[in-house]
Amino acid sequence: MLSKGLRDATLTGNISPVNILDAGLIKNEKILLYTDNNSAAAQAWFLLKTKGYKSTYILDGGLNAWKEQVLFPKLVANANADQLTEFNKIREVSLFFAVHHNPE
Repeated sequence: MLSKGLRDATLTGNISPVNILDAGLIKNEKILLYTDNNSAAAQAWFLLKTKGYKSTYILDGGLNAWKEQVLFPKLVANANADQLTEFNKIREVSLFFAVHHNPE
């Protein structure tokens, strides 16, 4: 199953790649595909692209990687100045999602 994210990372449900074209997606909105099975995400991406959905993206590494790298970033021990700067940038993004998270 694929999950689609539209507008401000709102989660909108699970869709199988076979049913992606019948899911009521809007062609001019950004569509973020993520799954544990990268081949399923790639299949859905290809189907959407061939049907004219221009702003379609695959979340690299899936939802778990996004959580680890963006939502809950960790600073390595003995970080140098560049690593600290990069961590602080990612931390700002993380804080955005923490403030705008709407659990339903």
